[in-house]
Amino acid sequence: MLWNYQPPPIKPRDGEPLWTMTKGAKTLTCELRYHGEYGVETLVLLDGELYVGRRFPTSALALDEAMVIYAQCVAHGWLTAVT
Repeated sequence: MLWNYQPPPIKPRDGEPLWTMTKGAKTLTCELRYHGEYGVETLVLLDGELYVGRRFPTSALALDEAMVIYAQCVAHGWLTAVT
């Protein structure tokens, strides 16, 4: 390998969008990303940047976590965005 070798950039996996919420000018989005045998990841993005993420062994557990986060956001004044 040469000293100036740069590996190709990693393409992020596409996620399955679950919900989007707004509060003022901020946008919160939740999506699931599937990693095959390694499980399913719940990602929450604040204005398009990773805010929190957690990986679960099954999609049911990841979806449950997404719904818990959704309920917490509603309780703190976030509004569901209409698309």
